[in-house]
Amino acid sequence: MLRKVVIFRSITESLRDSLFTSYSSKLFAGPQRMAGVKIHANLTIRILSSAIDGLPQIKSWSEFEEGLWILLWSMICSLLFWQ
Repeated sequence: MLRKVVIFRSITESLRDSLFTSYSSKLFAGPQRMAGVKIHANLTIRILSSAIDGLPQIKSWSEFEEGLWILLWSMICSLLFWQ
């Protein structure tokens, strides 16, 4: 059995299906748009490789860790910019 997924979608400017992503900007160049079908394809590949090949999924921090991160940067910014 072949492990292939085919996603059909037209990539044209008239469809207005282009989005900015976190990987679409460079340091010295302007941001570029990525077609929505490419975003869906990347997500599909990530989910399938996680399920089939056992690759790690996208992880996030726990609520406690996120709270500490926000508190830390709030304190740093307060100390730096307090007048």
